[in-house]
Amino acid sequence: MTRVDDDLFQQFEPRGTVGQILLRQFVGLLRDGRLRPGDKLPPERELATMLGISRPSVRQALSALGLIGIIESRQGSGTYVAENLARLPLEPFIYRLLLNQGSFDELMEVRRLIEPAVTGLAAERATQEGIEGIERAFKRYQAAISSDDGVDAEAESGTEFHRALAVAAGNSTLVALLDGLRDLIGAAGRLLGSEERGASLTAHRQIYKAVLKRDGPRAERLMREHLDDVSKRLRAAKKTG
Repeated sequence: MTRVDDDLFQQFEPRGTVGQILLRQFVGLLRDGRLRPGDKLPPERELATMLGISRPSVRQALSALGLIGIIESRQGSGTYVAENLARLPLEPFIYRLLLNQGSFDELMEVRRLIEPAVTGLAAERATQEGIEGIERAFKRYQAAISSDDGVDAEAESGTEFHRALAVAAGNSTLVALLDGLRDLIGAAGRLLGSEERGASLTAHRQIYKAVLKRDGPRAERLMREHLDDVSKRLRAAKKTG
C-alpha cells in the first residue's frame, strides 16, 4: 500500500461541472495505471489544494466514487482506491447521472419502464436453466445480507438477482440494457444498504416465488411495487445523506 504522489492530480479549467471533471480525471489515472488498487489518497484538504477547487466539490466527487465502488473509506485511516477493483464504469452518462440532482430518480424511471416487463417475461419464458439461475442469484443475495462482506456484497448480489431475471427472459438485448445500468443499480444498492441491510429481501423472495409459479402478471406487479419502494427509500436516503 502506497500514498499517491502529491503532484499526481492536476488543476484544470472547469468545463462542465467540477465534480464530473474530477471523476473523469480520477478514472483516467486508474486506466493509465498511475493510480492502483490499495493506494491511499491525500486528505480532502490536500486534494482541494492540488486541484484548485473547493473541498465540497472534492467531497461530492469522492462520494460518487465511493458509491460506484472505486474508492473506500477506512475509519481512522483515510480514503483508499478499492483493493478489489474488478472494472471501471467508463460510460460518460454514469458520471452525469451520479452527479446530477435527479440521478437516482432518472435511473428508477428507466428501471420501472423496463424491469417489470422483464420479470413478466421471465415468468412466462424461463427454461429450467433460467429458473436455476434465478434461484442461485436469490440465495446468494439472501446469504450476502447476513454475511460479514458488508454493503458491497449485498448490492452486488442484488444486482445479480435482477440480471438473472433478464437472462431468464431470453432476450439478450434486455440483458445488455441492464448491464449498461449495472454500476448505477449497484450504487443505488450501496446507498440503500448503508441505510438498512436486507430491506429488499422480502420483495425479492416474492418475485422469485411468482416466477417459479409462472405467474407473469403477479411477477410483473411485484417488481413494479418493489421498484416504487426502492424509489421512495432512495429519495429519503438522499435527503438525509
